[in-house]
Amino acid sequence: MATDFHQIYSIQKANFPYPWKKEDLHQEFEKNNNFYVEKVQDQIVAYCFFRVSCLEEMAHLIQICTKKNKIKTGIATTLLRKAIYDLCAQGCKRLFLEVAHDNQAAIGLYRKFGFKRLNTIKKFYRDGKDAYVMQLEFV
Repeated sequence: MATDFHQIYSIQKANFPYPWKKEDLHQEFEKNNNFYVEKVQDQIVAYCFFRVSCLEEMAHLIQICTKKNKIKTGIATTLLRKAIYDLCAQGCKRLFLEVAHDNQAAIGLYRKFGFKRLNTIKKFYRDGKDAYVMQLEFV
């Protein structure tokens, strides 16, 4: 597990301009049972995690990330598909997320799954970028 966390933290640092603090990500990793990884030859190449509200029957995608050398290989699609299947099995009826308004690759991935844009949050990110709120209703 410790090795998994270090690999996840390394992927996050390489991909996000403002990564989570190591301690905060570690705490989430330790307590969150909705943390998913994709491995190739025993190495993590992508991860995602969610927070689930059983009362509201919904999940919130907190973060999804793929190693830079594995982007556009279908790994994020596979990972998200597995996670959505599991969330449905947990009784979730919908999944929502925030995505940077200019992250066309991520927006394309989410649209492929049927996510719909609900609204925009102005200056959501530290760098002042807006975020789209997107939602997927499970049928």
